[in-house]
Amino acid sequence: MNKNVLLLCYLCIAHFYLYSQALPKENAILNYRLIGFSYAGKPDASSYKIQIASGNYYKEDSFKKNIILSLDSKTNKTIAEVPSFGKQYTWRVLYQIAGSRLQKSELWHFSTGSIPQVDISMVKLTILKNTYKYISKYFFLDGSRTLYDMKGRPIWFLPFTDGKSIRDMRLTPQGTITFLNNDKIYEINYNGDILWTGPRTGIVSGDTAEHYHHEFTRLNSGHYMVLGYEKFSPSADKTQDSTILTDAIPYGTIMEYDEKGNLVWSWKAFPYFKESDLKYYKWNGREKDLRRNNAVNVHQNAFFFDERNQVIYLGFRNISRILKIKYPEGNVVETYGEIYKPGIPASGNSLFCGQHSMSVSQNGNLLLFNNNSCNEYSLPELLLLQGDSSAPFGAKKVWEYKCVIDSINETKQVQNPFSSNGDVIELPDQSLFAYMSGGVYSRLFIVNPDKEILWSASAEEWDANEKKWKGLLQYRASIISSTADLEHLIWGK
Repeated sequence: MNKNVLLLCYLCIAHFYLYSQALPKENAILNYRLIGFSYAGKPDASSYKIQIASGNYYKEDSFKKNIILSLDSKTNKTIAEVPSFGKQYTWRVLYQIAGSRLQKSELWHFSTGSIPQVDISMVKLTILKNTYKYISKYFFLDGSRTLYDMKGRPIWFLPFTDGKSIRDMRLTPQGTITFLNNDKIYEINYNGDILWTGPRTGIVSGDTAEHYHHEFTRLNSGHYMVLGYEKFSPSADKTQDSTILTDAIPYGTIMEYDEKGNLVWSWKAFPYFKESDLKYYKWNGREKDLRRNNAVNVHQNAFFFDERNQVIYLGFRNISRILKIKYPEGNVVETYGEIYKPGIPASGNSLFCGQHSMSVSQNGNLLLFNNNSCNEYSLPELLLLQGDSSAPFGAKKVWEYKCVIDSINETKQVQNPFSSNGDVIELPDQSLFAYMSGGVYSRLFIVNPDKEILWSASAEEWDANEKKWKGLLQYRASIISSTADLEHLIWGK
């Protein structure tokens, strides 16, 4: 009798163990179609086979009739893609045991969730060119809060938002995802679980919040770095110039936090600009937009921390300037862009205008997405710049790619719709993944150093009011460039 009780207990424990070891968890609702399946291994199993059926089944016959995927594996985990969002699925594992028949696991169940952005009747990506060289890569579009494969198919979505639009969604070195949402910053895992959020203390801004904006990244060190702003208070010696506005403007800040949310470093733009050449900035046609409280609305919009060389590149769109800041000292060591002089109106620089994203290339050059917005009939450019204090504007151009869309180029005198947004990221083979977004156009592409387009796509969303497709307005796009990075994201730690 005791042996029977022990056997029953063993079977119950084994049953529970197999269920607890199986992923996806029983009856889980997943925010992705690309799934990491794992299950309890068996020491005497020579191989495993995962079977997946479309639908929710508890009987062998029904399950077998609806199997859609059957995958072999040498280990007790594998990654597989199911066809659709908003569907139910049933799965099991077959164990090949040496000298015996296949052993079968329980039938397990999960479903995939859905949001309008993964409905291809609402948001679609059209592949315009594909050499299939990058077929194993995936990319995030923050405008749809979705991860896509290189065929333009959605395979993951952010399962929650906190009000306003998502910005700057990207993979971290730690295999997690970071993004900004409505003045908040988040780090999540593949399942959408929140792992970390930024403090809302206002220590740097002097306000009730830090006003996070534009760019947020997790560093290789494990720390977090993000842009914010402080509201500029009017100076005591206000000018009587009627062209100068009197409402407060934001001046940029940079903040670095550790894993516990402690502020470990910060930098403020206002003290630097207050003593800089910016005091000589004079009317250039945008004075009423830029000058407030006798200061210039510089619009800080991008940064890149070069951790190896311990410098930060910080961009300001409205004055087309980039600062190179020594870390952690905080002193500006180089300036790229026009330097203003007493009594001389601003004229702009010929290197870049209205720039957005920036990073350092493998060759040590500054990689820049130049919206080229000062030139009314010129499209954006991808630029590689080399710092050179003897060159005009502090740098020289070592490579450029002039973006084109639908065979439209500068010679056709089409007005530049790309006044903001945009992104460019260098891939391991030194090709560039780029995104440009402006009004009716929303384009992604990969271009190699020889300026050959190897892949391109358009992103569109359905306008129910106007009954037509429009360009999907985006802030940034980012790419997962290696299979190892993708697996790190799916499996986590």
